Amino acid sequence: MASHRLFFSSCFEDPIHSRLAIRDRVAGLNTSASKAVWLAEDFDVLKPAAPTPPFEKALFCVEGVRQSDIYVAVVRHRHGSGVEVSSTERVQTSYFELELFEAALLRKPAYVFLLKGAEPDERIAALLHLLKPAIPGICWTPLDEDEIFARVAGLLETQARPKLHPVLSRAEASDRRMSNQLTGQRHRLYDPRKEMPSVRFMGGLRDKAMPRPDHDVVERILNRVDSEQSYQVRLVLLWTVMRELMGAAPDLPNTQTFLPLWDRALGSWNSSGAWYGLHGHPVMGCLGALSSLAGVRDKLGNAGRPHGALSSEYYSIAKHVSSRALRAAVLTMSHRHIDAAFDDGETSGKLAMRGSVAAAMGDRANAITDYERVVYLRDNVEPATDAERGDARTELGFALVRSGDRRNGLALMEEGVALLAHSGPNGFLVRAKRKLGRAYLMSGAPRRALSTLADAFDIATELGALDQISQIDRIAKVVERRFRRN
Repeated sequence: MASHRLFFSSCFEDPIHSRLAIRDRVAGLNTSASKAVWLAEDFDVLKPAAPTPPFEKALFCVEGVRQSDIYVAVVRHRHGSGVEVSSTERVQTSYFELELFEAALLRKPAYVFLLKGAEPDERIAALLHLLKPAIPGICWTPLDEDEIFARVAGLLETQARPKLHPVLSRAEASDRRMSNQLTGQRHRLYDPRKEMPSVRFMGGLRDKAMPRPDHDVVERILNRVDSEQSYQVRLVLLWTVMRELMGAAPDLPNTQTFLPLWDRALGSWNSSGAWYGLHGHPVMGCLGALSSLAGVRDKLGNAGRPHGALSSEYYSIAKHVSSRALRAAVLTMSHRHIDAAFDDGETSGKLAMRGSVAAAMGDRANAITDYERVVYLRDNVEPATDAERGDARTELGFALVRSGDRRNGLALMEEGVALLAHSGPNGFLVRAKRKLGRAYLMSGAPRRALSTLADAFDIATELGALDQISQIDRIAKVVERRFRRN
């Protein structure tokens, strides 16, 4: 799909499939030589008679948002009908909502306009307020069609690549600056045995406009999430699950039967979001999902708080902030959570996490000790897969390379990558290849590094692992500079 400067979304008129008049005017901004505006009606795959399954059409629209520089939406009184996820099941989430969600998720420069005389009903108003923290470019004053069209045309005329909304430009000039600002504002130290992070997923798990969900439908979508390879598609599916479940929030009466579904959904959001790069304190981030998950598990009474996952999330946040003091404070919370995780016993996963935190804090000796213990447990004690054994070798090998033992470290890493490859494409294989590429670079083999990083990039692209893609890009730039010097 070609890149567009502007994605134009809107709620259609009644009856269904009747176009808003403004869509015809916006379509006129495209020329035969330049399709600057993405419009659904320009694609045969999205036409009502097309044989493409409805959910695949929704994913096509979501991809259009990803490939566009800026997102614009015109809102009428209703948000559209729900999307069919199978021949017999339909979720409450509409095409429009999935597009809006993707723009919020990617922190796209986004503008949402209300059409005068067709103000949104309770359902869509609740959705807009839910997403308000992630989309500050919502214009709450209803505008007529001429004014909206003038603003859309102005965006195309004045911005070759649109700038961020003014509210965002100060806080989000770069991912690192945004991480510094949000983390600086919202991070605090606490005792994880008594408290959880104050941030919550979407600011809370309730939307009073949502009806009570169908338990079986939600469960079947979660099963589909488990079998889906792409992290991007997983998150789209999970958003439909979250929206369904918001009609049975954990703090509402008579919702006990939905708690296990909330547990699965929030846990899956964290694991998929981590590979997608949703680290830190945004309302859609992994930290908020884990904090809300802890509350759900407290209500379940027997699942335990996700200390290991929270330690991992704080460890990831630390990599995205540039302030030394802030990084040290975040790593302190990572260390506190992994210490709490050991309260109910040792496992190789906890040891691996503790080793990573130790390495990040500059304690390479203890990191290597923990990583060696992980390899031993997965080889001799725990029932481990090839992927788990491979991941253990990669982490130990990388720690050895960084400590100066490049020969043994590289051998372990190459063995680990080979074991991980047995399981097919996955995020852990991408991470292992990325680290191996970095280790080759540290060992004076830039050509081998570039080849390995290219493999990692291809797999990451296939999986939609945006977090790994950004890290691979940074290392590849270093390799490029080495080649230029030579």
